[in-house]
Amino acid sequence: MFQTRSRHGFATAIMMITCISYLMGCTSCNSKAKTPKMSTGEDVKKTQIQELTQERSMTNQKIAQKIEDNLKRDAAVDAAAISLTVIDGIATLDGKQSSYTAKHRAELIAETVRGVRSVINQI
Repeated sequence: MFQTRSRHGFATAIMMITCISYLMGCTSCNSKAKTPKMSTGEDVKKTQIQELTQERSMTNQKIAQKIEDNLKRDAAVDAAAISLTVIDGIATLDGKQSSYTAKHRAELIAETVRGVRSVINQI
């Protein structure tokens, strides 16, 4: 029974030391911290719009890169002769191909990429 109490007392002491150390660390952190600036609803909306725009452009870039990679892998398509833009998931193909089959094939390749909502084929 004596051993149980000493173990319990030891655990309590460790817990108290941990709590005191945590509280001392938090107070020193808070004294160094700057008071955050309160933002208006308009600032929040602007920030959200900027984040969404950046996210979409990254997604558009990823979609374009995936389409370009897939076009380069296809032997029937001359990928170097195709200009590609992606805006809001809409891929626009422009350029020249040697045959109707290559033109159609490029469109099919673009359509199969995840994230593409539609393809405008101007080849």
